[in-house]
Amino acid sequence: MVDIIRFFFSGICHQIPERCLIINNQPLPLCARCTGMYLGAALTLLALWLVGQGRRNLLPTVPVNIILVVFIAFWVVDGFNSTWALFTSRRLLYEPNNTLRLITGFGVGTTIAIVLYPIYHDVLWRDTVPRPMLDRYWQFLVVIGIAVVALGLLIVWSGAPYWLWVFMLGLSVMVVLSALNAVLVMILFHKEAHATRWFHVIPYLLAGVAAGGCEMGILGLIRSLIG
Repeated sequence: MVDIIRFFFSGICHQIPERCLIINNQPLPLCARCTGMYLGAALTLLALWLVGQGRRNLLPTVPVNIILVVFIAFWVVDGFNSTWALFTSRRLLYEPNNTLRLITGFGVGTTIAIVLYPIYHDVLWRDTVPRPMLDRYWQFLVVIGIAVVALGLLIVWSGAPYWLWVFMLGLSVMVVLSALNAVLVMILFHKEAHATRWFHVIPYLLAGVAAGGCEMGILGLIRSLIG
């Protein structure tokens, strides 16, 4: 079972063991950065729903956007620093570590979700709410707070049940890929902004799930063939 999971994840992550978090003495099937990115994106989508963002279709206000740009900048810097160390075996700015990879991954995952959320609803629904995302600071703090709790659990609870985090990662990857694919399918078939009820959207969500599974399988197969 573990080998099958690693195969499907291999197309979206390098899976270098040294760069994976160790849970219950086993490396997770995604590296620390990808773990943070996918888990952060999925948890942020959940958090946005919990804080009542509804069907808003406008990007956040300038202060929130600035913070998101900072998240991306840290991700780029840490990624470049890690890549430099990987190929040169020398430190560039600082010693890379999985904790920083996880944190910066969460930052960019949060950013992806906050950008994806209004686009998703704009494509999905006939009736949307023309209001900026996270226009109350407490809402943004709740989103960040949920991410911090998840980060803390991953960093501190190394003895957690391994399959708990594997399940969470698998679910997070499928949520992100399915949402993206559902949007693409609706655009492809010119079904933008036609849904008024959730049952109108279900076929496209199912298509997104199927497409996500196929994408992971095909990418995993390509990587296994390349070696």
